Amino acid sequence: MTPTEHDRPRGCTTTQELVDRYLSRELPGDIAHAIEEHAAECPDCGRILHDRRRLAAGVKHAVNAETLPFELEGRIRESLRSRRGGASIFTLEPRFRFGYAAAAMLLIAIAAWGTIRYLSGERPDRITTYNPQPEKRSIPATPVSDVLRLGLSDHVHCAILHRQGDSRMTLEQMNAAVGSDYFGLVQLVRSHAGAFEIVSAHRCEANGRPFVHLILRRGENVISVVVTRKQGETLRTGAVASADSVPPVHMRLQDIREFDVTAFETDRFLAFVISEKDEPENGAISRAIAPEMRAFLGRVNT
Repeated sequence: MTPTEHDRPRGCTTTQELVDRYLSRELPGDIAHAIEEHAAECPDCGRILHDRRRLAAGVKHAVNAETLPFELEGRIRESLRSRRGGASIFTLEPRFRFGYAAAAMLLIAIAAWGTIRYLSGERPDRITTYNPQPEKRSIPATPVSDVLRLGLSDHVHCAILHRQGDSRMTLEQMNAAVGSDYFGLVQLVRSHAGAFEIVSAHRCEANGRPFVHLILRRGENVISVVVTRKQGETLRTGAVASADSVPPVHMRLQDIREFDVTAFETDRFLAFVISEKDEPENGAISRAIAPEMRAFLGRVNT
């Protein structure tokens, strides 16, 4: 009997969701390494990775063998440019994503290798704010979205790929894990967590950057509260002089799936609250903890 999506281990689900992005080298190094480790240990995922790699190589070979009249190539490029504002392949459900990609690549193989460069190039960020404007995918990610992706990368690394939200730590264990310089942070966040329970707290590293990471859970809903020391980043824009005067910034970002990310800052730290999209308590928790969190981080000596 074929296992259902519900029965499949989470590591398999995540690997199979990301296999196409892994093959096109779009993933951060730590996530790519986690997929390689899982595929080496899991026969099913290893076979899927092997088959997808062979298919990608075959499609590329077929595309390279094609030629295209110059005028037809120009019309295809213009058609692609006119559709860039549409839905991204990465917003499709995982079970449809590869079939869509393979079909698109085979059609392009008939047309031209030049169009493949567009489809297989670096994916633009998909960003939606709470006051959305029509998306223009030709515009690169803003500096603010880059800052918010710092917290998102740690959430994906710990809470999604390594499932650290499945653990249950005591308050004493969490305080010991974050260290004496952050003593009291768990209690502070817990006082504003609403119906969410803090199940894990630890220090970690994602993409070579250190974080303090608290994971909150309510049923299957997971929220991360992440803190990292600044390395020159800021959320400030225009004439705003003080980091403490910047209100929390809230954006929706695309990674494995869509996430709501809220961030606020102090002079020395960035703090993030990250959840799956449409989790209303993300913003509520951020707004509630921001004043006390800023005061708390102002007392951290490290």
